[in-house]
Parts: sequence; C-alpha cells; structure tokens
Amino acid sequence: MFRTSAMRSIVAPLLVCLLSLAFFRASAQDSTLSVQDRMVLLNSRIASADSSHDVLASVESRLELASLARPSQALQLYQEAIVLTDTAHLSPAVSLRAHRGLVDLFTGMGEMTKANREWLHVERFSKEVQKREAMEAFEIAEAGRTLAATRTDSLLRIVVTDRSEAVAAQEKILAAYQQRTNLAIVAIVAGFVALLASVLFFTQHNKRLRGELKELQQEVTWLRLVSKKAIEPQVVAAPVVVPVPVPPPPVSVSPSLASEEDAVLLALVRKRSLERMNTLRDARARGDMDKVVRVVHSLKPQLVSIDADRFAGVCARLVATAASENSAQWNQDLDAFEAGLEQTLGR
Repeated sequence: MFRTSAMRSIVAPLLVCLLSLAFFRASAQDSTLSVQDRMVLLNSRIASADSSHDVLASVESRLELASLARPSQALQLYQEAIVLTDTAHLSPAVSLRAHRGLVDLFTGMGEMTKANREWLHVERFSKEVQKREAMEAFEIAEAGRTLAATRTDSLLRIVVTDRSEAVAAQEKILAAYQQRTNLAIVAIVAGFVALLASVLFFTQHNKRLRGELKELQQEVTWLRLVSKKAIEPQVVAAPVVVPVPVPPPPVSVSPSLASEEDAVLLALVRKRSLERMNTLRDARARGDMDKVVRVVHSLKPQLVSIDADRFAGVCARLVATAASENSAQWNQDLDAFEAGLEQTLGR
C-alpha cells in the first residue's frame, strides 16, 4: 500500500515534466518555422518594393529582416537600407533606425570603433529627429492656436451679432413701451381736458340756468304785480269820476307808478331792459333780425304795462309776421322802440 502511493507520487511529477518538455520543443519548433516564414515573406516584400521602386517599403522591410537575420546578412541589409535612405532623402527617423541597428550589431560583434562611428550618425539623426519633431509640434501648436483664434473670432462674431440683436430687440421694446407711455399720457391729458371742458361747460350751463331761473323769478314777480295792477282799477273805478277827460301827455308817468309796487316794477324793468337793450343793439348791428324780434317780444309785456300808448303799437308791428320785409317801416319802428326804451330807462 505504501509502495503503491510512493510510486504514484513519483510518476505524476515525471509525467508533468515530460509533457512540459514536449510542449516546449513543439513551441520552439513552431517559433523557428514562423521566423523563417517571416524572413521569406520579408524577402518577397523587398523584391516587390525594389521592382515597384517603393523606397520606403523596401527600407522598412530590410530593417525588419535585419533584426531577424544572421549578423553578416543583417550588416548587408542595414548598409543597403542606409544607402537607399540617403539616396531617396527619406525622413531622419528611418536613417536613425538604420544607424542604430548598426550600432547594436557592431556592439554585439565587439567592433566598438565601428559602433562609435555609427553612434555619431545616431546622434546627428537624433538631433534632426528631435528638431523635426519640435517643428512638427510647433506647427501643430500653431495650427491649434490658429484654429483656436478662428473659433474665438467666430464666437466673438456670434456674440457681437447676438448682442446687437439683443440691443436692437431691447431698443424695439423700449420704443414700443415709450409709444404706449406717450399714448397713455395723451389719453390722460385728453381725458383731463375733456373733464375740465365738461366741468366748465356744466359750470356755465348751471350759471346760465341760475340766470334764467332768476329771470323767471323776476318774471313771476312782475306778472304778480301786473295782475295786481290790473285788478286794482276794477275795485276803485266806480268812485273815481273825472269830469273833464284830459289826454295823457306822450311822456307822462301814469299816476299809478307813484306807488311802491310800481316803483319796484319799474326798477325790475330798468334792470332787465338795460341788458336787453344792449343785446338788441348788438343783434341789430350784426343783422340778426330774429334775435331782435325775440328781445322785443321779451320786453313787450313790461313796457306795455308801463306805457301802453307808446309801446303797444310799436311792439305789435315789430313782432308781427314778416314785419322785417318792409325794412324802412321796421327800422323806423325799431328806432322809436329804442328811443322810448331809453326814455323809460332814464326815469
């Protein structure tokens, strides 16, 4: 039992080792075959590039093949690559790879003099590569700055355009607001003016109504006095006997005017007649015959009650229909009316 388990513990590791060794040998063989295949492929690429005069592809293939070939073949490949690079004036980076390969090759072969000589070329091409890379970086940076400047200018133009549009829109809004404000102010002023005109109109209207009401009150007072005077002669007419009738003088004052009521009536007539006489003269001067007739008609009751002989006939002719068609007679009657009115007002 013990021996069997010991055998198993020894055989198992040995089998693993044998399997690993076999796998390693197979992998090495596959690797050798793949390198050979690559070399064959690279040789065919070199032949194809040389026939098509593709110098860069030929150089790249030679450099890759030199890294796989034996030292003597690698030396030949590196030298051919350097000759093609110098002839075709390829980029310093390709020349740098070729000379660096020679440096590594000479160093491995122990030929340090040749390695140092090639190292000088490596330093020269390294500087050229760095310079070219720096120039490319500078060009890239300049292109980036140019692109950034272009984009900045574009953004600035966009911002300026947007700002101009915003300012124009704001000015438009302000103009519309100002217009509405002006319209509102005009409407307020117009409303205030209309209100003021209404107040003035109603004030004048009320004043005129009060004047007309006062005139109506005076008319009522006068009518009362006239009606009272008209009744008094009927009461006292019987006992009064005039033996010898004496015709009243043209400009005599009726005895009834001596009373206090007649004095009040005369005062009212004078006050109203003075204003209306001025109105009559103004209307006559302007040729407004209708207004003249209205003034005469308004004064007729008072004047007839004071002096009927003087004013009854004249007033009747002046206010008669189509009286103004006979201008001579109408003007004569109007002159007589004005003269009698002035004489009555002068009492």
